[in-house]
Amino acid sequence: YNKYKGIQYLLKHLQMDSYIAFGDSLNDVEMLTHAAIGIAMGNAHEDVKAIADYVTTKVSEDGILQALTSLHFL
Repeated sequence: YNKYKGIQYLLKHLQMDSYIAFGDSLNDVEMLTHAAIGIAMGNAHEDVKAIADYVTTKVSEDGILQALTSLHFL
């Protein structure tokens, strides 16, 4: 399994078809690619940033909060 396979299982269980994902490593690429919005952290691998819909700041710089605020989820 990988993260995307787990998300597929969860989406089916919850009867949902889309999600938002945050990632920083190469093992996050598939998950981010299939997300409605794929968000790369500021400290992410350059290949992850390249496929992301949005790049936020580092986790240590409140990157998740920054992204959610900028994308008007908060």
